[in-house]
Amino acid sequence: MYVIHTILDKTLKSDIRIESKKISQFRINMEGKGMNLNESLLNAATSGNLLELKTALENGADVNVKGGNGMTALMFASEFGRTDAAKLLIENGADVNTKNEEGTTAFMWAVSGGHADVAKLLMEKGADIDAIQDANGETTLMVASYGGNVEIVKLLLEKGADVNAKDNDGKTALMRALKRGHTEVVSLLKNAGAKE
Repeated sequence: MYVIHTILDKTLKSDIRIESKKISQFRINMEGKGMNLNESLLNAATSGNLLELKTALENGADVNVKGGNGMTALMFASEFGRTDAAKLLIENGADVNTKNEEGTTAFMWAVSGGHADVAKLLMEKGADIDAIQDANGETTLMVASYGGNVEIVKLLLEKGADVNAKDNDGKTALMRALKRGHTEVVSLLKNAGAKE
């Protein structure tokens, strides 16, 4: 029994040294690239690098920092379908309804990218499903319908998204799905009360 504990103890110490070495190497790499913690956070969210993301957060990166165009780390993780990164950011206080300079939220990025797992996570954490996306007045249901994303359309309808909302040109989600020939989405929308 002593031998097993000794082996386990050595293995754990070795793992800790390796992890510490990775974190030190990360800091060296980050400094060598001239990055600060917030830049590192944004890059890690984009790539889905959880070790880099954790390290940046543990060392004081601002979870809601905005980069170019007002994009947050959660928006980048959502845009690229990085579910685990999005979850970690939310656990560390990321605001799910923050908008970038164009009025787009993380949820809208997940929907437009067709990332159902990230969209579902954001909905569970309070994302505004009927938020207007941009100056054109698009909603996430319109975006998902236009893209023919059946899974996300179903999620939005289950959560009570407004099926008859109109954009600034008077177009609805149903009109967008019809235009693109997404028959399954058209059927879902009609069954939910969408009007032509």
